[in-house]
Amino acid sequence: KALEIIEKAYNYGGKNNAVIVEHYGDIQFKLGNIDKANELWNEAFKLGQASEFLNKKIIQKILIE
Repeated sequence: KALEIIEKAYNYGGKNNAVIVEHYGDIQFKLGNIDKANELWNEAFKLGQASEFLNKKIIQKILIE
């Protein structure tokens, strides 16, 4: 259910919001889609204004909550 909701948010303008993109990456990570998560985290980083933990997520490829 979370994936469905975040995908809708992402597709309806959320791809320009670093927080939404980062959370989308978090959900992908929890689902085992590590490469997709890292891709989304990098996208969020480029947008700016993401969480303070985003760099660690990208470098260490771990989920920090």
